[in-house]
Amino acid sequence: MHTRRSFLKTTAVYSAGILAAPSVLAAGRPAKPTIGLQLYTVRDAMAKDPKGTLAKVAEIGFNSPEGATYTGTETFYGMDPKTFGAVLKSNSLVMRSCHYRLGEDGSGLTDPNKGTVLHDWDKAVADAHALWHPVHGLRLALPKRTPRPRPL
Repeated sequence: MHTRRSFLKTTAVYSAGILAAPSVLAAGRPAKPTIGLQLYTVRDAMAKDPKGTLAKVAEIGFNSPEGATYTGTETFYGMDPKTFGAVLKSNSLVMRSCHYRLGEDGSGLTDPNKGTVLHDWDKAVADAHALWHPVHGLRLALPKRTPRPRPL
């Protein structure tokens, strides 16, 4: 049975604990909020100077860019996954997602089928895994083998 006395004792103990160790209260909160930006919105700047643009994006306060250029070139803004990951890391950026095409259209890319879900998907997954290795800070695990979808 709860009484006013037991309530006051419990409240006093918890209050003393929070005063003694305030970091315990904030332990579940991230130190810095995730603020994302789709890099498609700065696509012209990314095409001209991806490294400089990423530095400016980080300087403004974004910390989680979303990529959009892998399909067709099988590179991230003209860089291999290892180089692009190093650029992200040097700017304290974590890329948690990226756009990939299905691979059915001829969208004007040199080879629109490369690095898509239907064509060369294994390389796309391997490149994503290389880029999103825990060293670069991504908190997403990709399976070693992603099943290939069957055409309808």
